[in-house]
Amino acid sequence: ADALHVYVKSLQIRRDLFGHFHLDVGATLFNLGKVCYELELYDDALDSYFGCLQIMKYHFGGRHGEVALVMASLGQIYEKKQMFYQALLFYRKALSIGKAVLGSSHP
Repeated sequence: ADALHVYVKSLQIRRDLFGHFHLDVGATLFNLGKVCYELELYDDALDSYFGCLQIMKYHFGGRHGEVALVMASLGQIYEKKQMFYQALLFYRKALSIGKAVLGSSHP
């Protein structure tokens, strides 16, 4: 719970310093999502990851490894929530991006 408080405060500071679409804000949102996931606060984790996804797509476009990582993380949350159709959609998007970025023969 302490980590959650620290990341929420860090997010507030970074948004004030850099604005809402800075990559540091995106990284903080991703880390906040991980903490929420570990605390089983899945709806909060979804909010954080979707915020991160917006920022990553803004900076990198839709076909980038960072975007794939966030998509896979969203899939994990939906899987934990037993929303398997949504989980599969995000896992497939992450896989598609990974293949496009790394090639289909990458291990």
